[in-house]
Amino acid sequence: MNDNNHEILIHGNDRFVGTGHNSEIVTDKKGKTWILYHAVDKTNPKGRVLMLDELQWKEEWPFVEGNTASLSRTKPVF
Repeated sequence: MNDNNHEILIHGNDRFVGTGHNSEIVTDKKGKTWILYHAVDKTNPKGRVLMLDELQWKEEWPFVEGNTASLSRTKPVF
């Protein structure tokens, strides 16, 4: 973390940084897996925002499309 190597699953991008504290992985009614986490919005850096991204799986290891915080995505069905 001291060397900023903490971004393993979800990396920052031009809009969101400080992605982390992956707090919950949930499955929706369609069987898709989602991850909730926080990030800092560089357009309004006065705190963290709650983020939600769909998880994909490869060889039983999770990843987020593009390995970065999403700017827009589909939403879960609960």
